[in-house]
Amino acid sequence: PNPLGLSDPYCLVRHGTSTHRGNAHRSGGTQPAWGSTFKLPINPAAPREVIVEIFDEAPSANNALMGGCLITLDVALQAGFVDHW
Repeated sequence: PNPLGLSDPYCLVRHGTSTHRGNAHRSGGTQPAWGSTFKLPINPAAPREVIVEIFDEAPSANNALMGGCLITLDVALQAGFVDHW
């Protein structure tokens, strides 16, 4: 956490052995919005879920987990998108 008590959150998205780490939102507060997109390869042999986690970036290697969710790919692929987690 930064000295003013603000968070610098970043998103980590995982599927099987593929991982994407987004950029930290400097002083993102409690409702950060990144507005970025990326492609994560879907491995048919991996579990049918994507793990999304939000961390607070810290100067040390101890980035604190702020929250996360699990997205079931079958639901997302059927609907075409997932707008709420």
